[in-house]
Amino acid sequence: MAHKDNTSTRIVEILKLFLLGQSIVLKALSQEFNVSLRTLQRDMEKLCKHLPIQKSNGIYTLEPYALGRLSYKDLKHFAKQSGLANLYPKLDADFIVDLLNPNITQSFIITPPNRQMPEYDTFEKLSVAILTAHKISFAYKDKTRLVEPYKIIHIKGIWYLLAAEKDKLKHFTLSKIHSLRQNSTQFKPKKEILALIDSQNTEFRNECSYKATIHISSSALEFFTRKGMPKNLKQLRTNSSGAIFEVSYAFKDEVINLAKMWLPAIRILEPQELQTHLENLLKTYLQKAKRQIL
Repeated sequence: MAHKDNTSTRIVEILKLFLLGQSIVLKALSQEFNVSLRTLQRDMEKLCKHLPIQKSNGIYTLEPYALGRLSYKDLKHFAKQSGLANLYPKLDADFIVDLLNPNITQSFIITPPNRQMPEYDTFEKLSVAILTAHKISFAYKDKTRLVEPYKIIHIKGIWYLLAAEKDKLKHFTLSKIHSLRQNSTQFKPKKEILALIDSQNTEFRNECSYKATIHISSSALEFFTRKGMPKNLKQLRTNSSGAIFEVSYAFKDEVINLAKMWLPAIRILEPQELQTHLENLLKTYLQKAKRQIL
């Protein structure tokens, strides 16, 4: 018990030094605490798992942003992680200063897109489970799920949990997750799943990815080139009426929904079954709409 108390006391004292913004040299600290260098190294290893601690030439410091001191580098990193980096014409130190100046920002208006806001408690629990590689259970679509969480991803305004259920990679909408619990059992993240997540060019991730060919008419082409081409879209060639693109996708609905969103400017060329499916959906819609009117 005394050993545990001594360890806890040391870690608390180390935390105090970090929170005061001080740098820590383990050799000097070992003399102060009268413990071996190896003991302090083990203490620091524990802290490094949970805190953004930087080590340089044997000196340990807590990252400034953890103390509430944000640099331009931190703000740029936040913008990149949040998908805001491409919102502005540039994001250097001078422009960030302008963005923080209310006298300057009153010259423009930014209308944010509609986005689904996840509950912070759910977001935090999932983040902890992912970082510590713990299995989790939750209720989803009237079923209890036991999964291995890998990533929280944001796609077109909606947050998803990317997790493996019985070794199959699946997407779970965060807003539909209920009764979330962290399991005491840990898991070892599979290298092949991590590689799959990092390597795919599709918005959604899947064990299998597919390719389709679509034609985008000139009327809509300007929007795609002006906004910036999605990473799963590759231009093959142009013609007098527009351009032909190759689309990488994990699920058929990705291509169908893209075509529906841009009717009649997008047509699916290959595979033909997707275009046929789209046309059948439109026929069903028109038939139902006609009956409702009559």
